[in-house]
Amino acid sequence: MSKAHLTLVAVIAVGVVFSVLDYRDWKRAETANFGKGSAQTAAYKAAQNLVGPYINDVVKMRLWYPDGWEVIEDPKKIFNFMDGKKYEVVKLKDQFGRATVIVSVQADNRDLINIADAEAVGVTDDREYLTVNGANMTVLTWSHFAGSTQVRQLVLTKKNGGLFRMEVICEKTSWETLAKTFWEIYKSWVLI
Repeated sequence: MSKAHLTLVAVIAVGVVFSVLDYRDWKRAETANFGKGSAQTAAYKAAQNLVGPYINDVVKMRLWYPDGWEVIEDPKKIFNFMDGKKYEVVKLKDQFGRATVIVSVQADNRDLINIADAEAVGVTDDREYLTVNGANMTVLTWSHFAGSTQVRQLVLTKKNGGLFRMEVICEKTSWETLAKTFWEIYKSWVLI
């Protein structure tokens, strides 16, 4: 083998070794915080334990809610959400008055993307998406509007011509404590 060939083989071998070492360092740095969320969400407190489930056979949905929260519904309410009106299905209230979760339903023939675009006016955080038991959900958050003492989050999903909305209103001072709990409620929400 000539001197040029040996030099070429040596350069390639050194390049392969450095590439493998660099990849190992990169992989270690990239995966060190995997599954822990962003720096913002890493500061959030752990989710509260959920109990339940709350089931509504009329609008065909169920969800779990935090232990100690008040579940408010009007059992006499008759839902005919296909008339286009928005009907409140259930309201969940934090035992300390820090947050309220309201689930409502109404008929809407638009697709979920167009509905989310129309609702997203003034959204301050990135749009997020969630799929639970085949239901695609869009999560909109308003957390940084001037002078407000509240964070608002809206989850939208559709099934059988019905637009289901879960709206969260939370004190800004309690957001870091409750944010992961809200996500657990969203993940427990099933349209039957």
